[in-house]
Amino acid sequence: MATIAGKARCIICDKEKRTVKCEGCSQMFCYIHLPVHHQELSQQLDEIEQNRDLFRQTLSQHADDTKQHSLIKQIDQWEEDSIKKIQQTAEECRQLLFHHITKHITQIGGNLAALTDQLKHIRQENDFNELDLSHLKEKLTQLAEELYQPPNVSIQQDSASLVNKISVVVSSGFNADVGEFDWIVEQSRHEYDQAFARLSSQNGKISGTSARQEMIKSKLPNNVLGRIWKLSDIDRDGMLDIDEWALVQHLIKIKLDGHELPTTLPDHLVPPSKRHLIKNTASSSYGNK
Repeated sequence: MATIAGKARCIICDKEKRTVKCEGCSQMFCYIHLPVHHQELSQQLDEIEQNRDLFRQTLSQHADDTKQHSLIKQIDQWEEDSIKKIQQTAEECRQLLFHHITKHITQIGGNLAALTDQLKHIRQENDFNELDLSHLKEKLTQLAEELYQPPNVSIQQDSASLVNKISVVVSSGFNADVGEFDWIVEQSRHEYDQAFARLSSQNGKISGTSARQEMIKSKLPNNVLGRIWKLSDIDRDGMLDIDEWALVQHLIKIKLDGHELPTTLPDHLVPPSKRHLIKNTASSSYGNK
C-alpha cells in the first residue's frame, strides 16, 4: 500500500514527521495516521461490499420473477386499466412477442444444425485443416454470443385513442434485427454468395472495379453506391471479401426498399468475421482498384 519516505508533512495532522507515501492516493502519512488512512480505505471497501450484496439481492429477485420485467409490467398494467376493451389486443401482443422470441431461437437452432452437418461432413471425409477448425470454432462462439443478445423489442403506446393501444415494435430498414441472434444478411446469403462467385476474385476478394460492374445493375445513383461501398469495405483495403460483398447487397436492398442508409455502419450489420475491425477508421475509396 505504501512506501517509506523522508520527513514531510502528514496530510492529516499537518506536522513534519517521518512519513509514508500511499501508493494509491500519493499522499504522505505519518506513522500515527497511516493506520487511520488504512481504516478509511477499509470502510470504503466495506461499503462497496455492502452495495454489492444489495445488488446481488436485487438481481436474484429479478431472476426469480422474470414476469416483473418493465416491458411485461407495461402490458399487464395496460390490460388491467382498460379491462375488456383491450383484452384482445393484449393477447395479440403477447402472441407476437412469443412468436418473435421463438423465431430467434429457431434461427439459432437452424444455424447450429447446419454447423453440425458441416462437422459431420468433414469428419466423414477426414478433410480439414487448422483454418477449417478455426472457422468452426469461430462460428460456434458466434452462435453462443448471439444466443444471449436480447431481441429488439419494445412497447409502443398510442395515446390518441380512447383506450391506448399497445403493440410490439420491431425495427425496419437498416435497424431491422437490431439485437437479433443472427446476422440479418445471412437470410439472403445464398443469393449474395452466388453473385460473388460470378465475379473475378483474387485471393478471396473482388476489386472495386469488379464490384462496381455488378452494383450499377441496381440503378442506384453513383453517390449512393459510393456510400454503400464505404460502409461495406470494413477493413478499408479497397477490396471486398465474400462477407463484405454480402453486406453491399444487403444495403442495396435496403435502399431499393425505400429506406435510408445509416450514416455509420451499426454494430448489428457488421459481419461477424469483421467485428474486431469496427474501430478501424482508415479511409477507402469506392471503385479505386
